[in-house]
Amino acid sequence: MPDSLYKYSKLQKELEYFTFASSKIINPSVKRTANELLQKFHEQVQYIDLGHSLEYNGYIKPKNLRENIAILADIRRKMKKLADDILTKH
Repeated sequence: MPDSLYKYSKLQKELEYFTFASSKIINPSVKRTANELLQKFHEQVQYIDLGHSLEYNGYIKPKNLRENIAILADIRRKMKKLADDILTKH
């Protein structure tokens, strides 16, 4: 099975950055939004990892994961914007 996306340092750094920024959130509504984004992020990474696994379908078809990759990219953009906004205010 190919490596999990979690093994990539870029993804680890993004998660650390977002987790640090979300720890600074005081507003409950914004905190809930941050937690939802983080949960969706983990879900999409899991879907992509499973899609690259030979254990479930016997072959890898990355083109079947395009939608998940696009969703993950959108979530990452939202997470980065939120984190940047939070950290520039503090």
